[in-house]
Amino acid sequence: MKVITFDARNHGDSPHVGEHSYGAMAEDVLQLAKTLDIKKFSLMGHSMGGRTVMTFGLRYPEFLEKLIVVDVSPISMSSDFPLMKRM
Repeated sequence: MKVITFDARNHGDSPHVGEHSYGAMAEDVLQLAKTLDIKKFSLMGHSMGGRTVMTFGLRYPEFLEKLIVVDVSPISMSSDFPLMKRM
């Protein structure tokens, strides 16, 4: 199994840009997969990365084999991540 790690935008050595949203970060994952010509893969994300991979999974399920989300849920305590509304 090959494992690829990357810095999310505005983190680590990645470029720091104005837009910082889960949708934009999901698009970054898609662009990485296309650049590396990876058709199907598993994704794991922790905390903010977990919400990024959930967003990716909702938008591009055809790319995913497995989705591993660590230490975060899709239920938002604020309005900045409306995947699911708090009941």
